[in-house]
Amino acid sequence: MFSLIITIISIALVAALAVATLYFGGSAFTEGTTQANASGVINQAQQIGGASTLYTVRNAGDHPEDVEILATEDYLSSIPALAANIGGSWAMGDEGFVSNVILSEAVCGAINVEAGDPNGDGTVSGDFDSTAGSMDLGGMPYGCDWDGGEDEGAFLYGY
Repeated sequence: MFSLIITIISIALVAALAVATLYFGGSAFTEGTTQANASGVINQAQQIGGASTLYTVRNAGDHPEDVEILATEDYLSSIPALAANIGGSWAMGDEGFVSNVILSEAVCGAINVEAGDPNGDGTVSGDFDSTAGSMDLGGMPYGCDWDGGEDEGAFLYGY
């Protein structure tokens, strides 16, 4: 009988610890996922940027037209695939940048904080237009511009 009571108390304590962990640590799990997704986007952009630089050097200053050419000419083993909750496909610009669409405002903000956002709140102090190839990121090496009225933001990485 005593063993049964001890077992029931032990199970109750473990359940209480699990609930407390989820309640008090739930935001840490979410923030960790957001930071991991942001780091993944930045890492993949740096890989594409490095391959683009190598392509430009080997082709007398010509920038690659798109990311696919980097994979077909073996500058990349494959085109980096983003997580489903992050965004679409990579795009190249004529002025030395890589862009992508970000579907999560939290990931967009985490990218800006990682880049050294001078505002400290995940917003870009400058503006950029991925279609025109212009970059004004307020001195940051890369950034994500979130349009509050839309469901997506644009990520730019200059190389």
